[in-house]
Amino acid sequence: MKRLATLFVKCTGVLLLMFILIGPHSVMAKQGANTWWVPGDFSTIQKAIESDDVKDGDTLRVGPGIFEGAEVTKGVHIVGVGKTVIDSGPAGPLDLEYGFWLQEGSDGASISHITFAVGFGVYGKPDYDVTVDGKPANDVTVDHCRFINNFQAITNWGGSNWYIHHNTIVNVITVGDEGGIGGTPILIAGQEGAAVVRDNVVAHNSVTGEVLFDPDDDGSEGNIWAIGMAYVGAEAISGNLVTHNRVNLVSNRPDLRKVVAFVLADFTASSSPCDVIHDNVITKNDFRGPSIQFEVSPTDLWNCNLIYKNR
Repeated sequence: MKRLATLFVKCTGVLLLMFILIGPHSVMAKQGANTWWVPGDFSTIQKAIESDDVKDGDTLRVGPGIFEGAEVTKGVHIVGVGKTVIDSGPAGPLDLEYGFWLQEGSDGASISHITFAVGFGVYGKPDYDVTVDGKPANDVTVDHCRFINNFQAITNWGGSNWYIHHNTIVNVITVGDEGGIGGTPILIAGQEGAAVVRDNVVAHNSVTGEVLFDPDDDGSEGNIWAIGMAYVGAEAISGNLVTHNRVNLVSNRPDLRKVVAFVLADFTASSSPCDVIHDNVITKNDFRGPSIQFEVSPTDLWNCNLIYKNR
């Protein structure tokens, strides 16, 4: 009881601090000194990012129209104008493509008002390999974007201070690779070699639709996670907030894969899981759509993270 009371006080403090930060969070990113147009100043987003004239903090206004995504290596603000759609991009794993692949140097980037129709929408990680050398992207904002039929819509490996808010995610696909792999619409994960993954806020997002199964998917890799927080390395995952999200993603093949609204998991089988995943707050979410609301593994993590007032 004493531990639980202490945890409640700590987590409530974290929660209040995060709510204070939510308002000015996007302002905390570096403000752009110059605004560039794609098309107009540059024919593609990639050419804009690679230009010596485009600096950290600059704004790229894109569209309307259909565009190719890019490898993001600068802290730029990418804003869709009208109906801006990314339907292709850099090659990724599983024969899928990235929309925006945030790599080292992209700290402070923001992405807003864009529709993504690719395998990986916004993907923050130096490389797909979990054990890669390289710094993760920090201080990233993804807001008011729409993600359609993605494998992973928004992915943050090892980054801190991401603000993922007011995005709409419709459907998730699986890939029939070596028996099948299920996608995860929103994922925050601890990358091996990274520091503490902290102060990420996932708020006011909607995950709806259905699981679109690959014909070769045999369901061997388990359930689909709508929102996941997973430890696969890093010093710790601590002080993150997941709140006011709505999950109504369903599986038409529950015999193959069910949908879990939220997953909190330690994949390293740590002897003391509460040392690596602790003081995260998951509250006031509507998780009533999927057949399973929570998957917490190991169950010890219920005792060192605050999960309450969810529906």
